Amino acid sequence: MKKKRTRKNLDGRIKQIMGLALRVNRETKHSVFVEFSGHIDALMVSASVGGYKSEEYPDYSQIVWLKIESDVFARLSEIRAKLNSLLRDKK
Repeated sequence: MKKKRTRKNLDGRIKQIMGLALRVNRETKHSVFVEFSGHIDALMVSASVGGYKSEEYPDYSQIVWLKIESDVFARLSEIRAKLNSLLRDKK
Protein backbone atom coordinates (compact mmCIF):
# COMPACT_ATOMS: atom_id res chain seq x y z
CA MET A 1 0.00 0.00 0.00
CA LYS A 2 1.35 3.41 -1.01
CA LYS A 3 1.76 6.11 1.60
CA LYS A 4 -0.36 9.22 1.18
CA ARG A 5 1.50 12.31 0.15
CA THR A 6 0.74 14.38 3.23
CA ARG A 7 2.56 17.30 4.79
CA LYS A 8 3.75 14.97 7.56
CA ASN A 9 5.27 12.60 4.98
CA LEU A 10 6.82 15.57 3.15
CA ASP A 11 8.40 16.79 6.39
CA GLY A 12 9.75 13.29 6.97
CA ARG A 13 11.37 13.24 3.53
CA ILE A 14 12.99 16.63 4.16
CA LYS A 15 14.36 15.45 7.53
CA GLN A 16 15.64 12.29 5.86
CA ILE A 17 17.52 14.36 3.25
CA MET A 18 19.01 16.57 5.96
CA GLY A 19 20.14 13.50 7.89
CA LEU A 20 21.72 11.98 4.78
CA ALA A 21 23.52 15.25 4.08
CA LEU A 22 24.92 15.24 7.59
CA ARG A 23 26.15 11.65 7.15
CA VAL A 24 27.75 12.41 3.78
CA ASN A 25 29.60 15.38 5.30
CA ARG A 26 30.78 13.35 8.30
CA GLU A 27 31.59 10.04 6.62
CA THR A 28 33.01 11.05 3.23
CA LYS A 29 35.19 13.73 1.66
CA HIS A 30 32.19 15.08 -0.28
CA SER A 31 30.50 18.32 0.79
CA VAL A 32 26.71 18.68 0.84
CA PHE A 33 24.79 21.87 1.53
CA VAL A 34 21.08 21.85 2.40
CA GLU A 35 19.01 25.00 2.77
CA PHE A 36 15.33 25.14 3.64
CA SER A 37 13.61 28.47 3.04
CA GLY A 38 10.31 28.40 4.87
CA HIS A 39 9.13 31.77 3.61
CA ILE A 40 9.11 30.46 0.02
CA ASP A 41 8.73 26.75 0.88
CA ALA A 42 11.82 25.66 -1.04
CA LEU A 43 14.54 23.12 -0.41
CA MET A 44 17.95 23.65 -1.99
CA VAL A 45 20.55 20.88 -2.06
CA SER A 46 24.01 21.05 -3.59
CA ALA A 47 26.97 18.70 -3.47
CA SER A 48 30.64 18.98 -4.31
CA VAL A 49 32.24 15.61 -5.06
CA GLY A 50 35.56 15.29 -3.26
CA GLY A 51 34.90 18.38 -1.13
CA TYR A 52 33.97 22.03 -1.45
CA LYS A 53 36.17 24.27 -3.59
CA SER A 54 35.38 27.98 -3.45
CA GLU A 55 36.41 28.58 -7.05
CA GLU A 56 34.13 25.87 -8.51
CA TYR A 57 30.40 25.36 -8.92
CA PRO A 58 28.90 22.33 -7.16
CA ASP A 59 28.77 19.07 -9.10
CA TYR A 60 25.10 18.60 -8.18
CA SER A 61 22.48 21.23 -7.43
CA GLN A 62 18.69 21.04 -7.05
CA ILE A 63 15.95 23.39 -5.94
CA VAL A 64 12.56 21.91 -5.05
CA TRP A 65 9.59 24.24 -4.71
CA LEU A 66 7.58 22.28 -2.16
CA LYS A 67 4.16 23.88 -2.69
CA ILE A 68 4.32 24.51 -6.43
CA GLU A 69 5.73 21.36 -8.04
CA SER A 70 3.42 18.45 -8.72
CA ASP A 71 6.25 15.90 -8.58
CA VAL A 72 7.70 16.96 -5.21
CA PHE A 73 7.99 13.42 -3.82
CA ALA A 74 9.71 12.16 -6.98
CA ARG A 75 12.17 15.09 -6.87
CA LEU A 76 12.94 14.44 -3.21
CA SER A 77 13.46 10.75 -3.99
CA GLU A 78 16.00 11.72 -6.68
CA ILE A 79 17.89 13.87 -4.18
CA ARG A 80 17.80 11.08 -1.61
CA ALA A 81 19.19 8.63 -4.20
CA LYS A 82 22.02 11.05 -5.06
CA LEU A 83 22.97 11.48 -1.41
CA ASN A 84 22.89 7.71 -0.87
CA SER A 85 25.21 7.25 -3.86
CA LEU A 86 27.62 9.83 -2.40
CA LEU A 87 27.48 7.98 0.92
CA ARG A 88 28.40 4.71 -0.77
CA ASP A 89 31.27 6.46 -2.61
CA LYS A 90 33.59 7.14 0.32
CA LYS A 91 36.33 8.72 -1.83
